[in-house]
Amino acid sequence: MNQEILFMSDHHFDQTNIIRFNEHPFAFVEEMDLDLGLIKRWNQKLSTRNYVSFK
Repeated sequence: MNQEILFMSDHHFDQTNIIRFNEHPFAFVEEMDLDLGLIKRWNQKLSTRNYVSFK
């Protein structure tokens, strides 16, 4: 099986400033966190051949 391994860190959950400094489609931190916007976006990009490690 051809597997892609991805490492993620520094998620910036509940940090308002991250929206201002990055190109996120979220207007408010509540939209990003409470609606699980980041997780929804990750799931759209990942497949069953991916392995993700959160640090």
